[in-house]
Amino acid sequence: MTKNRRTDAELLAVLNAAATEVQQPFSSNDLDDTVYLPEIRRTSYAMCADILCSALFGTAKGSKRTIVDGKPRQDRTYIETIFKTTNGASIEFRGKELRQDDLTVLLQLISLRAGMATSCEIVFSPYAFLTMIRWSNNNISVAHLRACLMRLRQAILIIERGNEKGEVSGFLSEFRWEGRTHWEVQVDRRMVGLLGSAPTYLNILKRKQLSEGLQTWLYGYIRANQCGWAVPLELIHAASGSQAKDMTEFARSVRDVLKKLAAIGVVTDASTVKNGKVAIFKVKVSGKPAKPLM
Repeated sequence: MTKNRRTDAELLAVLNAAATEVQQPFSSNDLDDTVYLPEIRRTSYAMCADILCSALFGTAKGSKRTIVDGKPRQDRTYIETIFKTTNGASIEFRGKELRQDDLTVLLQLISLRAGMATSCEIVFSPYAFLTMIRWSNNNISVAHLRACLMRLRQAILIIERGNEKGEVSGFLSEFRWEGRTHWEVQVDRRMVGLLGSAPTYLNILKRKQLSEGLQTWLYGYIRANQCGWAVPLELIHAASGSQAKDMTEFARSVRDVLKKLAAIGVVTDASTVKNGKVAIFKVKVSGKPAKPLM
């Protein structure tokens, strides 16, 4: 934690103010206020390294089941907390608990809006979006997608690095829908600050071959780090937000994920978990142009 971190009272005041502010969509009438997301190759996703090195988008599976209008619904807990990152930053967060499925949705939205003004809305059919992210194309997935977008719309966070206090940010500034055919999303202009000048790039095809959870989280962590030395298994456990209580079982899970990542060319077969340490050997990028998405 940083010495100059906001007190709980200060954080609550800042996040409360931000919660009111982000309810209003950003106007594109004033050209001086136009903000553009960075250009991203269409074969890649982009995300802030601090986020990929934290449990902000956790690995837990399932959600609390609640009854709404007589029907069961998966729900997430509202939290106000601070996530530590493995690279020394901290993320102060307020909103519904986020997981890797929410990150999948956010990465796709950023990809769709890359190089364009954040004031331009993304208009889509939920079924078309489900096809993009390779989720089942059915009514249950539509409801799941809507829940993800609602959580991203309500999320507020502050990333602090060292003694430098970060700025309040969000993921989406607007989300509207008309039935199940016409949905509109507006990326928060402050996402530009989160992505920064050097975001971490994730290969779209490789990530889509992974199951959302520990597999996608560890892939993001590996892409955001040099992985030049072995790290304690406890660090991976805490940073990923894993709910596994048996470290022996968790070690087995990490080992299985490393085998999967080796199979798709992210790490080498030498990557393993041994004596409470996770040794990761990344596959060197050849520099050859990536194959275009089909």
